[in-house]
Amino acid sequence: VEQGIAFTKIRWLRLLVDEGHELGSQFNDMDPDSVSPAVSFIRDIAAERRWVMSGTPTTGTKSSLGLAQIRRLLMFLRHPIYGTGSQAYHMWKDMISNPFLQQDVGAKVRLEILLSSIMIRHTKLDLHLFDPIRKTVVLDPEPLPSMDSQRSGEEIDAGGNLVVKEE
Repeated sequence: VEQGIAFTKIRWLRLLVDEGHELGSQFNDMDPDSVSPAVSFIRDIAAERRWVMSGTPTTGTKSSLGLAQIRRLLMFLRHPIYGTGSQAYHMWKDMISNPFLQQDVGAKVRLEILLSSIMIRHTKLDLHLFDPIRKTVVLDPEPLPSMDSQRSGEEIDAGGNLVVKEE
């Protein structure tokens, strides 16, 4: 029995993948939807909710590479239009990818709507952190009496410090 088989036999509530841009990496240059065996395995895990965390959802510098990475992420997320089903690839190509690469404004708007429906984006400005408290507090702890402090050769001085006498 393979070690990973148990994961595929459980229906998980959530499947969260960190460094999610790795899910969008192409495995085979000849097949735009190809993925590594590890990504294929992760895709096969049954989960009610799928989340991807990434600081860099696309690593491609060319538009076509970035679009292909987004498409593979949609496949992992099992997006109902562009990620699953026999027509998903054709819908992606016809509605998003090809028109976007031809600089069609409508495709750009469709892509923005799609991404805003599946992404939560946070920046440092979104964080409402309290200013740090800048106050110096000097504590003068009183030594707590303990039975251990009365071991042979040890005593506590007037300042509360443990003094070990060498014999």
